[in-house]
Formats: sequence, C-alpha cells, structure tokens
Amino acid sequence: MKDVAAVFVHGLFSTSDTWKCIDNLIGSDPELSALTLLKFDYASPKYIFNPLRRVPDFDVLADSLQTFLEVEAKNYSKLAIISHSQGGLIVQRFLARMVSNARGEDLARIKRVIMFACPNSGSEIFLLARKSLKIWRHPQERELRPINEPVTNAHKAVINRIIHAQTVASDRCPITIRAYAGDLDKIVTPTSARSVFPDTGVIPGDHFSIIRPDSHSHRTYTTLKDNLIAALVLDSDSLPASATLPSSGQSGAPVPLRAVQGEQSPTPTSSEELGSHHQPASEPTQSGEELPVIVRWNPRTRTVDFIVTPETALIWVKDLGQEGNQGER
Repeated sequence: MKDVAAVFVHGLFSTSDTWKCIDNLIGSDPELSALTLLKFDYASPKYIFNPLRRVPDFDVLADSLQTFLEVEAKNYSKLAIISHSQGGLIVQRFLARMVSNARGEDLARIKRVIMFACPNSGSEIFLLARKSLKIWRHPQERELRPINEPVTNAHKAVINRIIHAQTVASDRCPITIRAYAGDLDKIVTPTSARSVFPDTGVIPGDHFSIIRPDSHSHRTYTTLKDNLIAALVLDSDSLPASATLPSSGQSGAPVPLRAVQGEQSPTPTSSEELGSHHQPASEPTQSGEELPVIVRWNPRTRTVDFIVTPETALIWVKDLGQEGNQGER
C-alpha cells in the first residue's frame, strides 16, 4: 500500500483535527495501518477582520485542492478522497472544474470519493437567521443555501461526466462516489445528503458524530474501511499475498486472498469500471500459449468472478468432453 493514499477534506468552520477519531482507528487497524493519510486543510473562519484578507470561495478552494493533489499527493498512483459536510461540495467543484478544463485524464488515479453528511441539496438549518445577517457575508455559507446555481452546475457535471462516464478522456473520468447521511442529522438531512447520487447510505449519528466513530465496529468506520479496501487495496497492482478482506459473515474477521496458481497472488479489482486483472489459466494450450482468465472482485456482492474468453471456454469444454469419454471407456 505504499503507492496509495486517502485524502481527507473537512467541512465549514473546521480543520483537519476533525478526523482525529478516524486517524486513531486507522492507525490501530493492522489491515489499514500502512495506508498513507493526507489532510487537505483550508481556511474556513467565521469572521475575518483583516481588510487585507478574504474568505476563499468554493472555486478558489477547488483549485487549492487541485494544487494539493498535484504537489502533496504526487507520489501516489491511487487515491481515495473522504469528505465531511461542505468538504464534499468542494471535492465536487474540483471534479467539475477538472473535466470542464479538459483535465479529466488527470483524475484517473482517484478511485473513489466518500462523502459524509454532504449538503448536496443545501442546508436549511437557521436559514432565515443566516439570510438576515446582512453584515455577515460569508462566501462559503452562501454556497450551502438550497438551490445554489454553482452547486447545481457542479452536480450536473459530476453526475454526467464522472459517475456515468464510461471511459477516461479529457472531458470525463469514471469515479465511484458514495454519499452517506446521518440518521440523526438535522443540519444536513438524509434527503439532502443523498440527493441525486445513485450510491448512498445512512449511518447512525448526527452531523458531527457521524465522523467520530469510537470503535472499529462502528458503522462509520466499517463503511469507510470497506470503501478504502475496495478502491485502493483490491485495485492495487502491488497487492501482497497476505492481503485480507473483511469477512461478510464475521465482524472484523479477515478472509485471506489466495493465489489462483502457484505462488502468484491475483489482483481482484472493483467491477465498477476500475478495469480488470488477467491471470494465466492453470494449463497452457496445445500451442504453448497461456489462456487468459480475468479475476474480478465485485464489492457489492462480495464475490470474485472468473471471466474467460469464448476461445478459452471452448477449449475447456473440449477437454471436459475428452475426459468424460475416457472415463466411459
């Protein structure tokens, strides 16, 4: 896992300290302890009294995130981005600006985006009070209001050019995006957090406790861990033979990945447009060429699919027929 990293993006009026609970749990989890954690910190003050300074808006923060990934995360070939609250909107603005600027191919190393309590449809909490404070003009708060045009435009770009993209090109890049809501959250309701995204879920907690899991068995942590393993570990070309997957039958119990042939270890991948890995078949053909077999991990069903070409299937069928005829004799 040396070439993979998780990038964390905090929310409004917050800092990277908001991820301390998740930091501690990942650091004490032997299956993820080698994962590099990167924190994207940005200015989100309630007030600025210095006339020479300003509160950065979402476009500026999106470009700042782009620079962060190009500089601080340049040595990592696979990335997962995890956000809380407003951080999810900043990530989406970054993705939208990248594909709009013909930089879609630069997004290919981002394998998954996980958003916790993101106000995709805005936050109505204390909305009237926020609007009535004429002297308080906070550019980040204004983007959190319902029916915000720049936020809506970014949604459209992300849905059409990221989530529904089929290939990597200058104006598009397929990336899995998961949106999770807190069942007790009144700041960002589950309806707003899920919005138009197809892959969503609900986790116990309010707007703040949703990212403060207290144990490895907390649903926030197990959900995050499952996403990180599916996006970074299973899609890693350098997956060690001893790598493990969480068991779907027992909480926290690992299931070892076994090699398909000899000492080689397969590299199962997500079936969500992350490509596939070819493993040689157990026996060569008569011409001496090895038969290709695709090993693909499906994170939704938690199964491993073995896919062969029609030519390989015909050879196997013929071999089975010959073995059957020999048995009859």
